[in-house]
Amino acid sequence: MWANREKSHIGDGLPIYESDSYSYGGTLSLSRFFERGGQITLSRTVDKRDRSTSNNLEYSTALFSGRYGNVNLRAGIQRYRYGYQSNGSNQRYVSLDFSLPLAAWLSTGVSSNNGNIRANLSANKSFDNSALTSAGVNLAKLVKDKHNGDSDYSASGYAAFDTKYSTGTFSLSRPDNNRLNGSMTAHGAVAYSDKSFAASGLQEKSGVIVKTGFIDDAVLSAQVNGRNYRLTGSNNFIPLPPYSTYKVELMNDKNSMDSFDIVKGRTSNVTLYPGNVAVYQPEVKQLVTVFGRMTTENGRAIAHAAVRNHIGKTTTDETGAFSMDVDKRYPSVSLTTKEHGICEVDLDLAKAKGVKWVGDVVCAAQTVLAKR
Repeated sequence: MWANREKSHIGDGLPIYESDSYSYGGTLSLSRFFERGGQITLSRTVDKRDRSTSNNLEYSTALFSGRYGNVNLRAGIQRYRYGYQSNGSNQRYVSLDFSLPLAAWLSTGVSSNNGNIRANLSANKSFDNSALTSAGVNLAKLVKDKHNGDSDYSASGYAAFDTKYSTGTFSLSRPDNNRLNGSMTAHGAVAYSDKSFAASGLQEKSGVIVKTGFIDDAVLSAQVNGRNYRLTGSNNFIPLPPYSTYKVELMNDKNSMDSFDIVKGRTSNVTLYPGNVAVYQPEVKQLVTVFGRMTTENGRAIAHAAVRNHIGKTTTDETGAFSMDVDKRYPSVSLTTKEHGICEVDLDLAKAKGVKWVGDVVCAAQTVLAKR
C-alpha cells in the first residue's frame, strides 16, 4: 500500500505551477496464492487544483515465460471526473505483449492494445571495464491501426555511464509524431581537505582522500571494510557514510598489470562524522620488473657483474642477462665490474606496466650510452 501528498505554491523565484493533490493505492499479488496469478493494482488520485478525480484498476500477469519467449497481459479500467462534469468518462484497455529473445541482448515481439498491433524490437547490452556501463534501444512500429490516434512508430534509448568523477544516465525518446523527450542525470561529490581537492562519482556526507601521486594511468586498489575501490591519478576521493570507523588498506588491483610496493601506510583507520574528509597519503613505489642483457660497445656480454638501482641489486649471469625491480620514478640502473668500472643507463619505462623486456643494454664506463 502507498500514499502520496503534493502541494506547491507559486513564488517569485521559479516559474512553476501550483499543485494541490493527493493519491493512494495498493497492489495485491495473486501469485502468492496460485501460480501465475498476477497482480491487481487499485489507485485513486484527487487533484484539488483542477478539481479532477481519477480511479484506476489494473490487472497484469505473465501468461507464459520460457526459452522461446514471454507473453504478458495487462487489462484495466480508468474513470475520470472533472468538477464541471456531471458524469465522468470511462476508458478501458487490454494489452497483450509477446517478446522473443533472439540473443542475450536482443529480442523482438508484438503487442496489442485495444486493437492496435505493434511490432517491437529491443536491444540492451552491458559493458565491462568501460565508462559506458550499459546501453539500450527500443523501437516500435504500428502494423495495424484501429484509428485510436496512436503514432505510426515510437523509439527510445538510454545509456548509463560510470566514471571517476560522475555517474548517471542519458535517455532520449520519441513517444509519438509530435514529441521528442530527452533527459540527462549525473551526480557525484567534490571534497576538500588539507589543501587537497578530489572528486568522485559516488555521493556521501563524508569520506577519505587518498593521495597516491600517480602521474600516469596506473591503477591501485583500496579496500575499505571489505569493499574495493579503484584509485587512479594523483588524488582520489572515496565517499563513505558518516558515524562509522573504517579500515583503509591499499593493495595491487587484480585487473591491472601495475605492480606496487607500498613502503609506508599500507593500512589506515579513520572514524568519520558528517562533513569529515580524512586525508591519507601513503608512500607507494610503482615497480616494473625489468629483463635484459648487459653488453659492451662491441656486443660482448658482461657476465657476473653487479647491477644496482636505488631499491635493490642483482648480478648478471654468464650471458649477461639480468632481471630486477625498478621504481618508475627513478628508471636508472648502474653496473660495476673490475674490468669496466662503473656505468649508468637510463631505461625508458614511461609506458611500462608490470614487466618489460629492455633487450641489450650497451654499457660504457662512466657514460650514459643508451635508453631502452
